[in-house]
Amino acid sequence: MSEIPPTSSIKLLLIAYYWPPSGGMGVQRWLRMSSHLVRSGVEVHVLTLDPESAHYPISDSSLLKEVDPRVHVTRVHAFNPFRIAKKLLGKRVPQTGFSSEGKSNFWLKGITSLRSHLFIPDPRKTWNRKALAAAKAIIDEHGIQFVVTTGPPQSVHLIGHALKKSRSIHWIADFRDPWTDVFYYAKLQHSALSRFFDKRMERLVLCGADAVVTVTPGFMRLLSEKVPLEQRKKFSVITNGYEGEEMMAPRHEPKTAFKILYTGTLIESYQPEAFFESINRIISEFPAIEVRIIGAVSNSYQQKLIERFPFVQFDGVLAHEVVIKRQKTANALLLVGPEGAQHNGIVPGKLYEYLCTGVPIVYIGREDSDVGAILTSCSAGRTFQRKGHEDEMDEFNRSLVTNDQSLLRHEPNWTQIQKFRRDHVALEFLQLIHSMQKA
Repeated sequence: MSEIPPTSSIKLLLIAYYWPPSGGMGVQRWLRMSSHLVRSGVEVHVLTLDPESAHYPISDSSLLKEVDPRVHVTRVHAFNPFRIAKKLLGKRVPQTGFSSEGKSNFWLKGITSLRSHLFIPDPRKTWNRKALAAAKAIIDEHGIQFVVTTGPPQSVHLIGHALKKSRSIHWIADFRDPWTDVFYYAKLQHSALSRFFDKRMERLVLCGADAVVTVTPGFMRLLSEKVPLEQRKKFSVITNGYEGEEMMAPRHEPKTAFKILYTGTLIESYQPEAFFESINRIISEFPAIEVRIIGAVSNSYQQKLIERFPFVQFDGVLAHEVVIKRQKTANALLLVGPEGAQHNGIVPGKLYEYLCTGVPIVYIGREDSDVGAILTSCSAGRTFQRKGHEDEMDEFNRSLVTNDQSLLRHEPNWTQIQKFRRDHVALEFLQLIHSMQKA
């Protein structure tokens, strides 16, 4: 698809906690979107936290060179409680930053409870006061018309809510995850009172924004049900996407080991063991199988997996550009979704990166999920639930290794896949802006 058509006179302020040198998939959405928007003539300003004040679960300084030089970036210093927790607990701070996995110790449980009562909706709200002052200055100086707040952290949306009351702007709240329905919310040890305040803030944002954008149909349904019927028309889906060219050329047979790759954070609650068990059952037939994991994984969980599945190897956190190259050279790609129908709307951003490789994708999750629907429409892979499909999963994994097309039937639907290109996604966002201008 061609670049989005030229436009002018649109001035947009993006308020994003995560911005390079922060890494991870959450950064990619607006790092890429901002670049496509400025190419179309939009004047884009970004307000974010100074790295010296931040605590990023994943850092990737290589992304700094990916920021379009025409994007105006303003950074603010602020107190960050995560930095204090890191000094006190060191590596015992959970990778995800929200709760501990497995058996929590007393200190982690205490800090999680403190987080959910003193820092509502999240501990990253401590930059809001300075961010609000900086946002007002940027709006006044540059004549900003549109403000986008993107979360998580969901506390960022409270900045947008305050700006809407004090400035004449169009405010778009962009939800990359749900708020009080996020899959790990039950682990945050909220009391009835803290849940009440959290849900109240959520509703204020959802009702107060001029437009609410989500990344999946499931998230849109979940969030739109929290507002009156007459407000639901302001909700829309603008998915995540991928950057770069698709790999449509035929893939070569592996000359050494058959490599299955997982990229991104991996925690115990993701429960990827169903897939590893399948590989364990067939590996005596195909000993040259490697499962490689690139991303943040706690040391304790690594050890558990290595003891049970010696074919699993961990490469740690790598630069995004390296991860993309590894995805393209894998023989199969693994994706894992949370258990339970209530999480059907979760679509990891890396799915779209997986799609453009043309590499077969194995998704461990529900067939009726948004991920399952995308894989089916794109003919990009297969979905298996964790229980009840063991024989079918084993047979499919055999077909992957042997490249048995009678069973694999892997021919990606590139017409569908290309709908998730970043330039296409940016065009959808630009169309939303134009519709708001006309309203």
